[in-house]
Amino acid sequence: MVENSPVPLALSDQLPKGVQAQYVPARKTIYVRNGMDEAATLCAIAREQAHASYDVPGAGYRRQAYAAQSYCAAYVVAQKFGLDTSGFKFDKVCESWAGKEPQEQRTFLGEVKRAAYSINREVQRSFRDMDQVIKPDEFEIGKGTQAKTEKAEKATESR
Repeated sequence: MVENSPVPLALSDQLPKGVQAQYVPARKTIYVRNGMDEAATLCAIAREQAHASYDVPGAGYRRQAYAAQSYCAAYVVAQKFGLDTSGFKFDKVCESWAGKEPQEQRTFLGEVKRAAYSINREVQRSFRDMDQVIKPDEFEIGKGTQAKTEKAEKATESR
């Protein structure tokens, strides 16, 4: 999540009290509070990456319009990767969306799904990249050449 973030991340000691992380659209940067534990940090980054995914050119992004969706997307990502989700509370989300029309609720869930998939895709890409870098293969330079050279020398000697 950190290495393949769709927008840059920056540590900050200047965030307002109670704010773990904040996506700032004008700077296209996520500012993360310094000194939080790992689970809180990753959940906050996931929420803000969801916000960043909603900030598409020409769409008129407003933070409050996507606060609930970003919160839910962070929960989905945290759950998927086995992070502690006990701190997530959905009372406000449920209250604010309970009276909405079914089409609005489907749109909401679609937005949550799109953001969660976007974050998951980036994390999975990181895992694949790490996997490709770490795995050795059987075709190292020198191994095959050395074996062929030894065979050629033995053949020459036997003549």
